[in-house]
Amino acid sequence: MDSELVLHTGGCHCKRVRWRVYAPSSIVAWDCNCSDCSMRRNTHFIVPSERFELLGDSKDFITTYTFGTHTAKHTFCKVCGITSFYIPRSNPDGIAVTLRCVDPWYANSC
Repeated sequence: MDSELVLHTGGCHCKRVRWRVYAPSSIVAWDCNCSDCSMRRNTHFIVPSERFELLGDSKDFITTYTFGTHTAKHTFCKVCGITSFYIPRSNPDGIAVTLRCVDPWYANSC
């Protein structure tokens, strides 16, 4: 049974990359074990790509790193270097949202 979808916002450290995502009110998050994410201790949850939207001019501040099979697209901010979301190899039609890059709940309650 799916939880109700709620709006979450988030982005990178310098706030040049901003996004919004509709995800269940109760999520399951994973520690990614790929070599890139494990070095950063990335914990993420995955949503279908149609529930994820970049805001404003965020795309102008994103660059992408790939390795191995080049299926995963590790996006990060060109300014601060934070990976707030990426396309995971395990689910290339989805978006993996970095849990620690989601705005605190009170930022979304206004």
